[in-house]
Amino acid sequence: MIKKGYIKGHILQYFFILLSFAMVIVAISTDIEFLYKLLMIALSITVYFFWSLWHHWENHELTPEIVLEYLLLSLILLWFLLNVAS
Repeated sequence: MIKKGYIKGHILQYFFILLSFAMVIVAISTDIEFLYKLLMIALSITVYFFWSLWHHWENHELTPEIVLEYLLLSLILLWFLLNVAS
């Protein structure tokens, strides 16, 4: 269950993470060198990983299982987006 005011209190965080992924979509869909695509994708995935850890730490919900979950999710996303970009 989402706490009352949770979304409103975190809207700026969600905006920036969505902006980061919009950057990835633009990088994948434009005709730029693969190295630049790789850098943009890797940067966005890294930001996503650390943002998610910080977000859970801020809410006092960070556990080793959550760290592993986001690490695996980040690696899968990196693999997927690099395959789409190539």
